[in-house]
Amino acid sequence: MIKRKTHLWFTSCALFVACELSSGATYYVAKTGSNLNDGSQAQPWATIQKAANTVLPGDVVNVGPGDYGELVDCSRSAAPGQPITFRGNAAETGGFNCRKSDYVLQGFRFNGTNVSMSGAISLVYVYANAHRVQVLDNYFHDANKFAIWLDRGPNAIVTNSSSFNVISNNTFIRIDYVTINCNGLSNRVVRNTFQDNNGQADCLRLWGEGHVAADNLVTNISMVVENHTDFYQAFGPEAPPTTNDYNYVKNIVLERNIVVNSKLQICQLETFDNPRGYMTNLIVRNNLFLNLPYAANVDMDGTKWYNNVFYRCNYGNGGHVFALGGTKGSAYGTAIKNNVFFDCGSGSSATGWYPTTTLIPGVSNFDIAADYNFVCGPAYAPKATFPSNSNGWGAEGEEAHGINGGNPQFISAATYQFQLTSGSPLINAGVLLTGFSNDIVGNQRGAGTWDIGAYAYAGQFSPTAPTNLRVLGIR
Repeated sequence: MIKRKTHLWFTSCALFVACELSSGATYYVAKTGSNLNDGSQAQPWATIQKAANTVLPGDVVNVGPGDYGELVDCSRSAAPGQPITFRGNAAETGGFNCRKSDYVLQGFRFNGTNVSMSGAISLVYVYANAHRVQVLDNYFHDANKFAIWLDRGPNAIVTNSSSFNVISNNTFIRIDYVTINCNGLSNRVVRNTFQDNNGQADCLRLWGEGHVAADNLVTNISMVVENHTDFYQAFGPEAPPTTNDYNYVKNIVLERNIVVNSKLQICQLETFDNPRGYMTNLIVRNNLFLNLPYAANVDMDGTKWYNNVFYRCNYGNGGHVFALGGTKGSAYGTAIKNNVFFDCGSGSSATGWYPTTTLIPGVSNFDIAADYNFVCGPAYAPKATFPSNSNGWGAEGEEAHGINGGNPQFISAATYQFQLTSGSPLINAGVLLTGFSNDIVGNQRGAGTWDIGAYAYAGQFSPTAPTNLRVLGIR
């Protein structure tokens, strides 16, 4: 059984604490209120928009139960450390347009079928000049449009776009178009659930630089249109008339996500006519990709795939987990290390991991640094080795330190429990990597060799009981 991980993302928590410490007035909105009231708890306003037209930096608006049916326009200025906060208490509405920085939207039900949203692009729309917006603990449901849009500014410059936002602990149910469209710098998409989406239904489209998408759960996404409903998609322009159409995608991290039992591709990355260097260094690490019928389509340079588990991926097309390069862009500098490829592809002994040389006529614009991976077919069967075909994987294949076949001794792959048990051949069989040191649940990896897969063997590090404890009084 896949369960949501319990550890918290420190950036989201730190920002939330900051808004808790801000000072300002507290206002109230209720279905029984009147906009002629003063907004106090005893005399609440009737609409959220009335509050939005009144608030000052540091103010908090508590919205009571009920369906308000509004698309709220947030145009009042807040300030760093003094955000304007809207909190929903069983309150449902259409959406929010955030035109200014430093807003917190927390605890609402956003209804995409609400009549107020008929002409809107997104349930929450954050304008390009609005930064440090926090979207926390909300329930988005039933929308054939974007759930959250972080806007892009002019001239393809990331600093002109909405940045430093946090989207955390939200649930997205039946969002039948793209759920999160992101631009700018250093946005955080953490601890969200994406569930029961149909249609185009891409979960993440992240452009810009320095974003992190972590600890998210994606389940039961059903592809209805096209053949590339994606967990993550990014693409450049085709034949752009000006450089304003270029799309910048750089230094983005996808980590500790669980993508399971969904009819989607892992990713669709297409450089098209972007200049070299505009799309590079996507890092995908410590994720679980489980029971997904389609592949990771990578037409982008410099992607890095570290310590992931790929279980029954691309069974729909029956090929490798990765498709690299082609007419939509090159995939030079691809790195694939410390991953598990378990029963992927068609079950054939010749598929289920990654291509190493040209498989499709005319497609050779990629290269790979791959080693220390584990691969097996059904019932732990090894993959074939082909002395005359370098696309084979194994003893005379491309990996000097990889493991081909055999029982990896997971707790239970059939029930998606990919923790290692004592005696697993994956323990200490990986290579130490830079840039991160923990596994999917926060356990510290070793200082030398690492374990293969998303989980570090729990027996490697035995916690030491603290000594010389003192009880401190709290004032």
